[in-house]
Amino acid sequence: MKMLLCALVLLVFPLRLQAQEADRTKLAENVYYRALVAVLAARAQDAKYASANDPLQHVIILKDHQINTGFPSRVGEVEIEYLTMDELRARYRSLKREFPIFIMRAMSNDGHRLVISFTRHWVTAAKRTNELSLEGGYTVVIGFDCVRKELVVESAKLWGI
Repeated sequence: MKMLLCALVLLVFPLRLQAQEADRTKLAENVYYRALVAVLAARAQDAKYASANDPLQHVIILKDHQINTGFPSRVGEVEIEYLTMDELRARYRSLKREFPIFIMRAMSNDGHRLVISFTRHWVTAAKRTNELSLEGGYTVVIGFDCVRKELVVESAKLWGI
């Protein structure tokens, strides 16, 4: 009986390891995650826009259960926080100053390309509402490479007001 239980445990344990690898592969294939990585790389090149109130190594993204659930809290050297609207209000109250966030938008298509927009806002809070001031953002264009038979990021461009 003990041998059967040990054999069963050994069979189940390697399956979990394989499932974790599959999750990483699945994340790397996620179009929104690939767009996020492209935005973070483009933002690193825009280092001249960084400040004490807007560090390059820390990004806050509005949590969206349909778009960015399960995304990691770190991509390369950048720490990422995914906050709900209520958490944004609490953060504003604790900091007592405005701070920047990104909002990942639903993808659209432009001909045979996918376009994912990231809008950038500065958050403040009044008594009962959050106020988001649009500053600009990034537009990520993803196309299909027929030779490699995969989606590839074609560009990640900064736009602003």
